[in-house]
Amino acid sequence: MTGNRMLHLEQEIFFKQAKELIRTHEDGYYIFSFINVNNFTLIHEQYGSETSDMLLTHITTCLAACAEQVGGICGHIIADQFVILYPQSCVGQPVLKEFYDKAINPPCMEKKIGIRIGNYIVADRQEDITTIYYRARVAAESVRGSYEKKVAFYSEELRSRLLRRQQIVFDMDDALEKEQFELWIQPQYNHATGALIGGEVLVRWNKDGQYISPADFIEIFEQNGFIYPMDRYVWERACMLLQRWRNEGRTMLPLSVNVSRCDLQHADVVEKLCGLLQQYEIPIDLLRLEITETAFSGTQNEILERVRELVRLGFTVEIDDFGSGYSSLNTLKDVPAAILKLDMRFFENSENEERAGNIIESVVHMARWLNMGVIAEGVEHKYQADYLVSIGCYDIQGYYYAKPMPIADYEQRLDSERTEAVRNDVKFVEHFDNMEFWNPKSIDTLVFNSYVGGAYVFEYANGETDVLRVNDQYRSQFRGIIPEGTPLGRCGICNYLAPQERARFFETVERAIQNRREESCDIEVSAAGRTEYLQLRMRVIAKADERYLLYAVITNHTQQRMAQQTEQNLTRQMQAILQNIQDGVIAIVFHDKEIIEMLFINEAFYKMYGYTQEQFRQEVDSINDVIHPDARAMVKAHLMEVLAQRKTATCEYRCLKRDGSVFWVQMRNSPFTLEGVSGSVLLGVARDITAQKQARAKLRQLSEEAQREIAHCSPRAQQLLTHVLEEIDQLL
Repeated sequence: MTGNRMLHLEQEIFFKQAKELIRTHEDGYYIFSFINVNNFTLIHEQYGSETSDMLLTHITTCLAACAEQVGGICGHIIADQFVILYPQSCVGQPVLKEFYDKAINPPCMEKKIGIRIGNYIVADRQEDITTIYYRARVAAESVRGSYEKKVAFYSEELRSRLLRRQQIVFDMDDALEKEQFELWIQPQYNHATGALIGGEVLVRWNKDGQYISPADFIEIFEQNGFIYPMDRYVWERACMLLQRWRNEGRTMLPLSVNVSRCDLQHADVVEKLCGLLQQYEIPIDLLRLEITETAFSGTQNEILERVRELVRLGFTVEIDDFGSGYSSLNTLKDVPAAILKLDMRFFENSENEERAGNIIESVVHMARWLNMGVIAEGVEHKYQADYLVSIGCYDIQGYYYAKPMPIADYEQRLDSERTEAVRNDVKFVEHFDNMEFWNPKSIDTLVFNSYVGGAYVFEYANGETDVLRVNDQYRSQFRGIIPEGTPLGRCGICNYLAPQERARFFETVERAIQNRREESCDIEVSAAGRTEYLQLRMRVIAKADERYLLYAVITNHTQQRMAQQTEQNLTRQMQAILQNIQDGVIAIVFHDKEIIEMLFINEAFYKMYGYTQEQFRQEVDSINDVIHPDARAMVKAHLMEVLAQRKTATCEYRCLKRDGSVFWVQMRNSPFTLEGVSGSVLLGVARDITAQKQARAKLRQLSEEAQREIAHCSPRAQQLLTHVLEEIDQLL
């Protein structure tokens, strides 16, 4: 079968040919593949019909070439859907990968596209072709939305999973309307006292007496956006529950509710949460907001701002699953959370229990530095709870104390067990163990040294600083500035600052103490024959009496600053050179074949045209004003050719001086791009060639006169004169 015949088979024709091919060829199984373009509707909206049609044609052509090489057939079913049938023996052949690589790189688009492929192994030659098509399509649907997986093979397990997923989506609105989503609560305890301190609100789907696990529907709801109406339902039921407990005279302990990334993307989320508290008259400290750390990975500014707004309003924000993301430290820096939730299950399968324990300990210490509380969840054994208390983490959530339970069971515990109110404010640490906390061999030091860039911790009291810890990057950064052997306490960078810079440093320290937030300043350090340009960010992490402990992070901007200075120096040098050369220099910016700006003109150019700089700026609106009218069309054509071919070229034409006199210019034009300038730039170097033109004209006149007189000369004179005239012609 030829490529032209395979290039575009309609669905009916393809199905007929595919059925016949499967039935008549008995030498092995066939693979039926369904191919779908990801986000084709968005591509169509962004690029238009013409480009999207070219994309489909491109894929069809690639698929046809592939089918021809593997001895199969292919078809373009409808819109962004394609099919191909080929022998199973061809699986793994390079041509299939070549098809994929070519298909996702269409020449009509600047970026790669995504495609997903579902495969079905046709083992039964009598199987209905429509069923085959459906199963390949089901396989393709299973990788929809997946970043890593692009290809899937059909299986009955896959079919069952997708059918269950479809059923969940089909039933979700009805479930919300019928209030099938139930609130369950997992209690939280203080392990040191054994007191109940609160609980996390979880959701269970009770469908006709059968519970659907959250693992089966939460991810689906997050993908299709239904998580927001369901979460709003949970938030309201939690507020109703707190209101009922208050009216019944029960002990009021805080409840934590989950807030997803999808929830935070809604502009009205702050309004909804505040409205619920107002409607049910719930104190704001009783409804805590639990946000998974991964919600902040690569997050948009509006999400962070909504979280900050919630904190400003008085909500307690908890970061759930802390440590699961790749940017935990950035999360602590950017998100004004009050509590970290550390999931012990992250360390269940750790090959190095000691290392896992050290990480947990470092997180607990880190929270203390940042005046944050820590709740350890997933605690299943007594030894885990005892260990957590030993490192300063008292609040526990997990199966060791209780599984998630219905509201009635939680209420029974609330009524019968000792309870303990949790303080909402986190005080500065009043006492700390210098011997252990600052031990250079401790796990804290390992974590401290993992920070990118220089960092150090110093004590501030009575206008003086005393360094307690520095990381390895700090020592490396200031090697040569801070002398070797300097005592740790005197290693603070403020000891190596000029008076003005030192004053700026201490002003920043005072602001950090007064405002209880991170403050920053730019400082310059000059020592040992070199200068470093730094940004210093610091915040208070502890207080003891009138002594303050501050943590500082240093970002070195020296290379950037030096590059800027070098660029400025070069710019000044270039301007000086251009201003002092004898030829006229002009840089012109073009956009859509029109001159939009005269970017630069040197002094020689102004003089050549009989202007001062001020006169030129006031009297000349366009470069055309100084070109002779008879030459303007020719000059424009020349410039357009230079821009189109991106090659340097020279032309000669007449120009006008300010006094109206005409002179000749030889202009050499070179195209180039300039960073920060929108449009094409032409650099022109102009030379006054009027004298040359006049000399040539005189030579031409003399040559013509000699030609008329040459017949009257002697043969010898004729020979000599002829040679002279040939040389003159070369000059002309």
